[in-house]
This record gives sequence, structure tokens and C-alpha cells, in this order.
Amino acid sequence: MTGGREGPASHPEGELPLDAVAEPLLPPRLLARLDRLALLLREGHVGRLQGPRRSPRRGSSVEFADYRAYSSGDDPRRIDWKAYARLDRLFLRLFVAEEDTLLHIVLDCSRSMGWGAPSKLDLGRRLAAALGYLALSNHEWAVAGLVGGEGDRRSAGGGMAVGGTDARPAITRALRGKAAAPLLFRQLASLRADGGTDLATGLTRHLAAHRTTGPLVLITDLLDPNWEAALRQVLAAGCELRLIHVLSPEELDPQLDGDFRLVDDETGAALDLSADPASLADYGERLARWQAGVAAWCRARGAVYVAVGSDVDVEDVVLGVLREAGVVG
Repeated sequence: MTGGREGPASHPEGELPLDAVAEPLLPPRLLARLDRLALLLREGHVGRLQGPRRSPRRGSSVEFADYRAYSSGDDPRRIDWKAYARLDRLFLRLFVAEEDTLLHIVLDCSRSMGWGAPSKLDLGRRLAAALGYLALSNHEWAVAGLVGGEGDRRSAGGGMAVGGTDARPAITRALRGKAAAPLLFRQLASLRADGGTDLATGLTRHLAAHRTTGPLVLITDLLDPNWEAALRQVLAAGCELRLIHVLSPEELDPQLDGDFRLVDDETGAALDLSADPASLADYGERLARWQAGVAAWCRARGAVYVAVGSDVDVEDVVLGVLREAGVVG
């Protein structure tokens, strides 16, 4: 890592060192710790190109995997002549293929994600930056998409095309290598929360644009009544789902008293209520049942579910919560 405190880092003219680009999202000390971690995946993941991870396919690494009988057209260089001398039959030596991984990071940028102090989107951006950097620093591929959001609808130079209320996802080319991290950081730092939530539409378009399977991290407040159908699409596409459910402190423990009119930030629907200890206790129970139900749904399908508050420090989430959940290690 660059040593900013001991003197200026060497970098091309007009470019900032990596820790300076990351500073709005990630502290330099976290970048240094991420360099010693990696994404944890199920054994037998199939990647897109040759890379550092074990694959279920047979390839040309130096690690022996198995034998199989020789067939016409096979590469004779793979024949095990010692086995032929013993058994008078031709066998091929098979080796473990090593392939890379494409990490999908899909961030909910709908208007509800702008709620809270700090906002859910603020933590979501930081988590997306940390996980993306983790993949890039380990020579994996990473692609960032979003649902909801507003802004410049162009996608220049592989940059993020931010969708509007149609929940159009970001379409960006896959990135690889630590040198691509500043581009990812700039994309994430520019996002704003706006528009409605339509996870199914956003995920459908993201998966159609990026057909390579791999781990998919969805960072969202899950305030979509059709969340189950949306998550089924991820699993049906063959991706490993990691759902990071972000809620604000005000949602987890509302400090209300008296009569209120609550207005849905995305639909404008209004609800009149009276807040008292009994109603707040009922709300807390319903929230706990909802989160437990989502967690059970994910667990039954081999997906990872993590619930965090938007006021939790990104370093504590990555190095604590996600590490315990087996997402990083």
C-alpha cells in the first residue's frame, strides 16, 4: 500500500494514489487489511478465464486430479506411459483447472436507501467498495450494478450508467486488478438515492448483461414486497447469493411518541398512527419476525443472509460480521 504518512507515493501525473481515491469511502487502514483477505466461495466454482481458484473442470495446472481412459483425439502428451507399462492400457492424467471469479455487486439505490443517519446508501456504497476492492486486489473480476437511482444515464468508458425510476441497473464492463479500484470507487461515490424499488427488474437486467455466474452480493433494505421472486432469479441464474440487509437506526429502533403521519418516500402513500410503548413493541416484534423469515428463506436455499444497521462502521461489518458469516476470510 502507499505510505502517505511517510511521503508522497509514486503515481502517474494527474492521478491520485489509491488510498486518496478511496478515502471518501474506505479508510486507508481498511485497505491494508483487505489486502490480506479473500472472498470465500463454495468449492467447485466455475469461472470465466484461467485464474487462481480451483474449478470443477479439468485443466492444465500442476495439481493432479484423476485418471480417465484415453479416447481417439485426446492429447497424447497427457498419456501416462508408466500406467501403460503396468496395465497395458492408455490413460490420461487429469489436472485441476484454476479459474477466476466474477463478483457481482448489486447495490439498491432507490429513494428509501437515502433514509437514516447515516443513510443506508452510505453504508451500502462503502460495503460495495470494500468487497469490490477485495476481489480486485486478489486478481478476481468484479462488476457493479444497481437498482433504482438517478443521474447521468450514459455509460462512457465502462463507467456506471445510473438507472432512474424504471429500476434500470448499472451496466458496466467487468473490472480486474487493483489498478481498476479507483474507477470502481469513483462510480460508487457518485451514486444518489432516488426512484422506486424493483429488485426483480433490476436483477433481471443485470444478470442478462453479465451472464457469467459467480457470487452475487445484493446490498438492499429489501423494502420490496416482491423480494422473494427477485432473489429466486439470482439463484436460478446459478449465482451464489449473499444478501446484505441494511436498515437504519430509525427503522431498527424508532424513537417516536405521539401521533404521526408517515409518508412512503417512494410511493407517497400515507399512514396515520399513534406511537406508544405497546405499538412500538409490536413493531419491534414484527420486524424481528420479518428478518428471521428472510434469514430462514436464504438458509434453506444455501444463500448467506446478513443484517446490519447503517450506523455500523464498514470496517466492523467487513472484518466482523461478513467474516463470521463466511463471506470473507
